[in-house]
Amino acid sequence: MYLNDDSLDSSHYVSASEMFNDFLYKSSRAELKLITNINEYLMVEKGICEDMTMANHRYAKANNPKCSDYNPGKPTFWILYDDMNALYSDAEIGYMLEVDLEASVHLYDFFVNYPLAPKKQIVLEE
Repeated sequence: MYLNDDSLDSSHYVSASEMFNDFLYKSSRAELKLITNINEYLMVEKGICEDMTMANHRYAKANNPKCSDYNPGKPTFWILYDDMNALYSDAEIGYMLEVDLEASVHLYDFFVNYPLAPKKQIVLEE
């Protein structure tokens, strides 16, 4: 389908989301500005994760009226899974920010499973 309509060949993509991104760019007819400033390029290069970024908990149990074992004596709790891929706006101009962040020590536990600014790193087994 895409090969005939938009000259995109699915055999050139590792995943459907990659192909979908290209399809969106191509069908939107948006013009992407080439990066000509070396500092801009290095900022983008430094921010590439090349992997999956996620925030998760090992275990969560919902407790709400839609659950078969709902307990009204306990706090109501819902579980939400959001798959956030290809989050682009339709604005005329896009922005990338490089920031230095500081968070108060009392907020560390609050953000332990959802870092304010994920970074590219290798986590060793030990």
